[in-house]
Amino acid sequence: MEQTRGAVNTTVYREAAPATVLVVTDVGLGSGVVISSAGAILTNNHVIRGAKRMTAVFKPEQGVDIKMDLAYAAIPSKIDETADLALLEVEAPASLLHPLQIVDTSRLEVGDDVRAIGYPKGEVWTYTTGRSARSGHTTNGRKAIKLTARRSSRHRRLLIPGIREVPS
Repeated sequence: MEQTRGAVNTTVYREAAPATVLVVTDVGLGSGVVISSAGAILTNNHVIRGAKRMTAVFKPEQGVDIKMDLAYAAIPSKIDETADLALLEVEAPASLLHPLQIVDTSRLEVGDDVRAIGYPKGEVWTYTTGRSARSGHTTNGRKAIKLTARRSSRHRRLLIPGIREVPS
């Protein structure tokens, strides 16, 4: 079973990491995900709140080093403070824009496997797995999912509006 789980996680990371960007602002940093081939990036509003400059850094094809030639200016196009979401727009080459699909979460159940790629404490393109902890509550009229992901011995709680369908 562990061999299968490892293969699935490797596949998920290979498919999803290129869509995960590092959002760097003049007030901090966070993660975002490319959701359209036109350069739309979904991030949390708290990542960009109060920022005057924003940059999206794309993952290099090999490794996880941050490279300035993969950094592009980002401009917020929509903000939902209640849901803590922000939509950014970037003009980047099509070869860097690998969108992930945000799907209907109505099929997600408590206990389902979930995966996250992000940037905790300055690490880049890290991968963690966990289980959905709650489903069905709403934020600003939208269904949301509370996820609990285990990273080392700490738990991180994430609130997201959707997940990408991945092989299981």
